[in-house]
Amino acid sequence: NMLIPSELPNNNKIEAVVFYKPHKNVGVDYYDLVLYSETEIAFCICDISGKGVQAALLMANFQANMRILTTSKYHITEVVSILNKKVGEITKGEKFITLFLATYDFNTRVLTYVNAGHNPSILKDGDEVHLLDQGCTILGMFDEIPNISHGEITVRPGSVLINYTDGLSEAANNNGVLFETEGLTAFLNSNYNLPITGFNSELIKHVIEYKQDNDFDDDVTLLTLRFK
Repeated sequence: NMLIPSELPNNNKIEAVVFYKPHKNVGVDYYDLVLYSETEIAFCICDISGKGVQAALLMANFQANMRILTTSKYHITEVVSILNKKVGEITKGEKFITLFLATYDFNTRVLTYVNAGHNPSILKDGDEVHLLDQGCTILGMFDEIPNISHGEITVRPGSVLINYTDGLSEAANNNGVLFETEGLTAFLNSNYNLPITGFNSELIKHVIEYKQDNDFDDDVTLLTLRFK
């Protein structure tokens, strides 16, 4: 609880809400949102391999490095490259992190992101839906990531972005069929006009009903943003 934000923004620029549910007492999903200037924010969501205290300690170290780097003047691809080296130094290739990291400029309305092997964040922008999947491989697998690309998209007012971990998309019904990105996209298309607090709660209820039981089998994080 000390490592994740106690408050998320709700102003005339952006609104954010989160659902966070560890599967066990110690969760290893991580999200963050940092306002690092009057016109810019950085936010991320990630999933650390493994469970328990060891993975949680890696998350704590990752959070410290991520906050330092995202408030610096590094380009977002450089941030990801340095984070990869930090993860490798600590884990020696024994643990990995999937990461979606983005920055957003309130003035230009440009969202810049790198997806490092994470589930694609889903942007509902007017009548269009974008899967934000440009980036690189997961962190900690290689000493240096050979090629890190980034995506940029100009976001229109009223757009909604959902960021999530695989505990949500890999929820399975009694027949073993996963909810997957397609289920999230369909729900977003039908319900993006809801206030985002209601959107998050309704999506979680919808997935629980799909699962046909009352609990999840993994850590679940859902970070939803509306751009005003």
